Formats: sequence, C-alpha cells, structure tokens
Amino acid sequence: MVPAALERYADAVVKLRFVEEYRGRRIVTDGKLFGIAGELVTDCRYLGLQGAHGAIDSELTIEATKKARSEVTRIWVPCADYFSDYEARAFTCDCGWHGSYHELKRENACCSLLLSCPKCRHPLLSVHAPSDDDIKGAAARGDEEALAMLPSVLESERVEQAWSSQALKSLSQLPALGGDALAFVWDFEQDGGDYHVITLGEHQVWRELARTGDRRRFYEVKRLFKAKYRGRFASLTPTAAARKTLVGANTGLRLSVT
Repeated sequence: MVPAALERYADAVVKLRFVEEYRGRRIVTDGKLFGIAGELVTDCRYLGLQGAHGAIDSELTIEATKKARSEVTRIWVPCADYFSDYEARAFTCDCGWHGSYHELKRENACCSLLLSCPKCRHPLLSVHAPSDDDIKGAAARGDEEALAMLPSVLESERVEQAWSSQALKSLSQLPALGGDALAFVWDFEQDGGDYHVITLGEHQVWRELARTGDRRRFYEVKRLFKAKYRGRFASLTPTAAARKTLVGANTGLRLSVT
C-alpha cells in the first residue's frame, strides 16, 4: 500500500497540470502553457515540471509539496537537529553497510539535508536546516558554528524589523488622490539604502525599503492600490531598475501592471 504522505506528495506535483485556485485567481493551462491568467504565462515545452513549478511561484503547491516531503521524511527517515551530535554517530544500513557520517551521501531535500547509504542510497538520516531560533539557542550554548551564523541572523532580523515598521499594510496609509485613470510608476532608488518609490506624475505616493527578488510584494502593493483607488486605478508600471530588483534572478518573468 502506498503511504498517504507519498500520495499527497505525488498529488501536489501533479496539480501543476490542472486548473488550480491561486490567491483568488485561476491558474490556466491548455497543455502547453502554465501560468496565472494575465500575469505569468510560461511555455512549459521548454521546462520540466520543476521549472514550471518555479515559474508560476504558487505558494499553495509549493507549501503542499514541502509538507508532503516533510511527512515522508518523518515516516521513513530518522531526523536530527542541525546542532546535534549526528556527525559523531555510527550508521548501519539494512543492506549490510556500516560506516561513519563522513561516508554518507549528501543530498539537499526540502528544508533539510538527507544523508543516505553510500552503497544502496537508502536514506538513513534527515538533518533539519536550522531556524533563526535554533541558531540563537545554539549560540547561547557556545556552539562555534552557531556563533559564526549569529551576526547574519541578527542583521536579517534588523532589516526585517526596519522594513516592517514602514511597509505599506493598510489603505489608510495611502493618500487621497484626485483624477481618473491613475497610472502609477514603481521606481527604484538608492538614497542611504534601497527603496521602492511609487509616483503619480511628479507626486510621490508611496516609498518603502526594497527587498531583492520580492516579486510577491509588487502584487501585494498593487492590490492595496486597486482597493484604495478602485475604478480609478489604471496601472502600476515598474521601471527597468525596479523590475530588476523585484524579479531578482528570474529575469524571464514579467509583471502584470493592470
């Protein structure tokens, strides 16, 4: 009998082939194209399933796949925390192989490191990637690797707190504007930091810290603008500099401006 977790994992992958609900919109496919109607359409003839998976950037499918993989790992493979003593353990496989951690095959799985038998490739241990809290806790205990990671964690938290303190979150933060067919421009500026700046003609409507590769933020802000200005909203168009920041390395992706 196929375990339910494996069935859920397979289902999460196969969902890419079908019409699927995604943040209130429909993912459409005619057998050749995957994408969100009017926003992301990717020619899947040049992509494998994994490429199409990344192209549509569906949190729903990605999270379902992660959860299913996690369940499969938990059912079949012993787990270890990143800062535990797994490197000092001896390992034994059902195929008869015996050896140390350093002899194991290593493979990056979903949010973990999968360690497998070098003889038959059977998974023997899954090591979870450390969370920020794991790193801070291990650093407090004096773990040298965690202490080396700690400055990066603290800097990420500082940046996130700074961003969150001034990010657009509600309609009340946006100003009242006159006029019809409001065509906004999303620009990128470096002025003591990286900023996204949204303008209407010569008027600055909104400004906030920029995060690289944060395409989701473009759509979050666009939804707020559309809700604020309703039928008068015409478009939100990123400049070349802003687009480069928003899509990061995914240069083949486009942003829907209306």
